[in-house]
Amino acid sequence: MQKKLQKLGLNPDNSIVIGSGILQALNIRKSNDIDLVVSSKDYTRLKKTGKILKTDNIEIATIWQVSGKKYYFKNLAENSTVINNVRYITLDFLYKTKKSWITNGTARPKDLKDIKLIEKYFATKTFAFRKQQRGFNHKPEDYIWMDFAKWFKQKK
Repeated sequence: MQKKLQKLGLNPDNSIVIGSGILQALNIRKSNDIDLVVSSKDYTRLKKTGKILKTDNIEIATIWQVSGKKYYFKNLAENSTVINNVRYITLDFLYKTKKSWITNGTARPKDLKDIKLIEKYFATKTFAFRKQQRGFNHKPEDYIWMDFAKWFKQKK
């Protein structure tokens, strides 16, 4: 994914992968396309250089409208993470988004499957974190899952 973005002159400072890209980055499931939100400046640059804004399974926009809210690059960057030099929305943000689609009746069958996959992933990471608390395979970056474990229990 990083190479495709680099060919377009995109990086974590000017683009964010939305949708299922984070699922692929975390090896939860394969993503069939790349959906991006970029700044208006970079969108205009891509348009002027003749780079097609929807091609090769890549769709580029300046906004992501989710459940009646509009999210621009700056807003999404606040709910993002960088993996292998690519910025993605967080898995938590995607999870909450897909759950909101159930509430408003716009969830697709693949969204329901994704929710189950995400919950399974979080449950696995929560177990791994608890195991680490007992002194096994300690990795500092896994501490983020403790907060999600608390949040997940509150939502059930």
